[in-house]
Amino acid sequence: MKISFVEPDAADFHIYSKFSLPRLGLPLIATMLARRGHDVQLYCDAVAKRSPADFRDILRSDLVGISITTSTAPSGYRLGRALKLAGIPVVYGGPHATYCPEEALRHGDYVVRGEGEYAALELVEALEAGEPATHIKNLSYRDGGESVHAPLRPLAADLSDFPWPDFTLMKGARRMKVYPLATSRGCPRHCDFCSVTPLFGHKMRMRPAEDVVAEMDRVSQRMVFIADDNFTANRRYVRGLLEGFARLDSPPPWMAQAGVDVGRDEDLVRAMKEAGCQALAIGFESVNDETLAGYGKGQTCDDIVRCVEVLRKHGIWIHGMFVLGGDADGPDAAEKTVTFAKKHFIDSVQFLALTPVPGTDLFRRLEQEGRIFSHDWSLYDGHHVVYEPARMTPLELQLGLIKAHRKFYSFRRVLSEIRRFHWFAAITTYYGHRLIRKWQRRKGELLQILERRAHIRRRRKTAAPSGESETTEP
Repeated sequence: MKISFVEPDAADFHIYSKFSLPRLGLPLIATMLARRGHDVQLYCDAVAKRSPADFRDILRSDLVGISITTSTAPSGYRLGRALKLAGIPVVYGGPHATYCPEEALRHGDYVVRGEGEYAALELVEALEAGEPATHIKNLSYRDGGESVHAPLRPLAADLSDFPWPDFTLMKGARRMKVYPLATSRGCPRHCDFCSVTPLFGHKMRMRPAEDVVAEMDRVSQRMVFIADDNFTANRRYVRGLLEGFARLDSPPPWMAQAGVDVGRDEDLVRAMKEAGCQALAIGFESVNDETLAGYGKGQTCDDIVRCVEVLRKHGIWIHGMFVLGGDADGPDAAEKTVTFAKKHFIDSVQFLALTPVPGTDLFRRLEQEGRIFSHDWSLYDGHHVVYEPARMTPLELQLGLIKAHRKFYSFRRVLSEIRRFHWFAAITTYYGHRLIRKWQRRKGELLQILERRAHIRRRRKTAAPSGESETTEP
């Protein structure tokens, strides 16, 4: 069969727009199908920015798979509808399709929910043989106008069954400057805004260390991004990986995502640096202990400070990830956060709005409370406020995010880094400076809408009789 896979890009530019990386689900499935003799091609719009998916070529496919996150769902649905009109079967996968299968089925023929490797292989085999797909676990489909959702199979226990992704199947792969590599699945954390653990579970499942090291050894890109959601969750396993990385003749530099608790193990941090770690993206999330508790993070501000001190001591670049808008956050949350980031010399940051993504505990709670005022999925990228915060207006949160970015990525800081000959820091700061100004110029209409909402909210609050609570706007 001729099969095309597409990972559409978000509708708008975002904080990672400059760093073109595919998610690993489609490359892995594409590789497995290619090994079984199928004619497979893969499009990732974030990578092939100057040559997006060739619709005419995709129209020659026997089957098209589209992987969507919440913010990419609208563009994925547009593609799916066009393909259905052309008579081409469409199957959706990815986190958003997993959590919203009924919605995805309105724009396609099948939905593969959860971990999709085995279901995708079985679906292709069934379609090629002209057999029904009713026996396939993880699959959703229509039967006589009714939606059918097959039960989920157990999560893959042995990740060594999966091959290394073959990125030569992806159009524009030569533009990839960073190689994405996964070592595990799952995360022991219980963050209420995270959609990863409902997909991959809380139990950590690791690839064999020697297999990961061998893949690292064959990388030709200038940098490796370890795509695990929490690379250091299993420290014994990570130590084995680091020993393997250190034995390589010329290991590429790498970066990863980790939790704040990495700062409690200085020996591990030292070993990471010696094994080629250049940067860590850390989920600090908040500088308010009450907000951290509400997020279910299991960490405090003191833990964050300790983590920063340890990473700086060993020369690892710190990318601090903060989520603003928790129920304990007031209008000054953004100001307090950027002040904290500058005081503790965090190298780069992202200040994102708390976003109630489908599939999360946060989404279910805010939906039940009637606080979500937009279901335009293209806005669910962390840069747009789509719900009513508890202690501020949506406008106050949106403006706080803009001001925090502008204060951190100021042009004055660019010049300061240049004077100290910190070229990478200067370039990173300049990129952030340009990005936030570009975003603000293009989002005037959004700010006007939020201003009108804030005005209506103030007017209703003023008009409400004493002792009555303010109602939430639709």
